[in-house]
Amino acid sequence: MTEFPEMLRLQDMPPDWVEKHTIKFEEALLGSYTEQYVAVSHRWESATKPDKVGAQLVALRSFVREQRQIKYIFYDEMSLPQGEDKTPAEKAEFGQQLPNINLLYLGCSVLILLDRSYSSRFWTLYEAWLSFMMATKHGLVPTMPQERLRCHIRCLHGTLPETEAALRKEWCYADAEKAYAQLSRPDITVTNLSDKELQLPKILSMNERVKELMASREDTGSALTPPRPTVATTPPSTVPHSTVPHSTVPLSTVPLSDAELRIVAAIEHRILGEVGQRVVVALDKRGQASRRVVEGCHAPCPPHTTSPRDSGSSPPSTATGRSTRETSSGRRS
Repeated sequence: MTEFPEMLRLQDMPPDWVEKHTIKFEEALLGSYTEQYVAVSHRWESATKPDKVGAQLVALRSFVREQRQIKYIFYDEMSLPQGEDKTPAEKAEFGQQLPNINLLYLGCSVLILLDRSYSSRFWTLYEAWLSFMMATKHGLVPTMPQERLRCHIRCLHGTLPETEAALRKEWCYADAEKAYAQLSRPDITVTNLSDKELQLPKILSMNERVKELMASREDTGSALTPPRPTVATTPPSTVPHSTVPHSTVPLSTVPLSDAELRIVAAIEHRILGEVGQRVVVALDKRGQASRRVVEGCHAPCPPHTTSPRDSGSSPPSTATGRSTRETSSGRRS
């Protein structure tokens, strides 16, 4: 069986369908990951399924077919441990991932799957803003010229092109201070308020760290290598119809200069229904680059069970004191 029928939880992926890579902060700033890696920014369409009718998978397949240089894809359900049945090791790994998840959207190509609710959610807007930015000695600034943008936007579920235009207008030219102010607004919602409280200060601290690193490179004569942009794509006029839990690692314990993510990548030929390359990505705070290699396996697809991510409704709380996302969700909203 070579067809990938629907999005799967990471725990339900056969072990040889994914591999792990390390994403480093400075390399992300330098554009080292833009050619082969794409991080998918999307909303969870219900509390238990990110892609209820398969439209996100259709759009992802279309994108990967057009951008054949892409080998690794981060899609949270397939890249982060999901659900209440996480093992202690999975919970620990998951808890280490959130503080640095921004590295993916700052340093990889980004596929934005835009629907009508996307622009009201904290995590999706944060990811979109990062995808519009580039690193300079002045901090995170709008990518110029726009032909160098790392992001690609696809409208889903009949979402009009005007929605994309509004997203670009609001976020393409926002500096860190403006992004902080906009994302702080009460109408930008999040399933777990603790996620927002954790990430908002990081926007400003990350911007300062970018200034330091990029200025240091300039002072030492290390030239910045511009990201190699992928070919810009236009959202199709019609698309077939069809966030991570609160971290237990204090932000202050994760120096941005040393930040690393160990990403889990699901294989590309499963996404495309072809035997060939690879895809997916999950994270770890600063682990070695251990790998799970995915070649052309033909194991049957396991049953599909999912957990909440970015839906408009909050998953039920638990009595453990952890956020609902840590215990019953696998991502962010």
